[in-house]
Amino acid sequence: MDLIYPAIFGALKGLCTGIAVSFEGTVSVLMHFFSMETPEAGMYSALACAGIALGLAARYIIRLARGVSGTAVMLFRMARKGFYYREESTPAQRDSVMFLISALPALIPLALVGRWPVTASDTDMIAEGACFLISGALLHAAARSPLGTDSDGTMRAGHALIIGIAAVTGIFPGISGTAAALSAALLLGYDPSYSVRFALSASLPAALTLSFTDAGLFAAAEGELPGIWETVICAAAAAAAVYAASWLLQLLAKKEKLSFISYLMMIAGLGIIILGAAETIAGVPVAELIAELKGKI
Repeated sequence: MDLIYPAIFGALKGLCTGIAVSFEGTVSVLMHFFSMETPEAGMYSALACAGIALGLAARYIIRLARGVSGTAVMLFRMARKGFYYREESTPAQRDSVMFLISALPALIPLALVGRWPVTASDTDMIAEGACFLISGALLHAAARSPLGTDSDGTMRAGHALIIGIAAVTGIFPGISGTAAALSAALLLGYDPSYSVRFALSASLPAALTLSFTDAGLFAAAEGELPGIWETVICAAAAAAAVYAASWLLQLLAKKEKLSFISYLMMIAGLGIIILGAAETIAGVPVAELIAELKGKI
């Protein structure tokens, strides 16, 4: 049983999610330029998403507990004697409701029945590079904008919906759903630390539904399910990676250093565009050139 692949897959997805870099784009670039294969990617992606959910739950366990318990109390009061949401709800309760609203756009990938809008970027690395560039430029603009002060319990329903829609743009390889959601939150005037927490939460439903539309899950439905150890290792690796990476992202947000990640994505985007253009002009895939160099070495 090969346990290395699920460990690497889970760790890479958790890392990319936590530092707001496109996992789909990163994997697509590796596959294209280095001829790497990702068997059962759809199933492992779903397992990694489950691990990411656990990692984020552990990272924000106190806030999560307050939100869940507070929402349960709110629903109980509403059932018994009515409940004035604006006057009586706590910040944790309001954030729980806003998270549910931000999760609604995650149904879009299911409605599209797969990822047909990104067909071009599967074969054209220039389009992929452009997505990295756009994602980085948007995050850079958001990071350079005046810092907001709105925090826990101040999220508006319209803003939550906008952030959720931004997260769904992660359907395009190269655009990070986390980065897009984070950029939207910052531009809407929310505190950097709060924006990171909300963006990580809002991007998870979109990533999960995207995994369920991936071809790997259709194969899994026919009985090709990963073993128990593969499942545990993939989820555990994703949980550990996103826990550490989200801590780093929060630190960068507090230090007003999110531009570092935006520069990383823009440089990667420009490099991918250059390599893609070189392939188009030369008519020779970079993967073949790398294979030839390996042969000579």
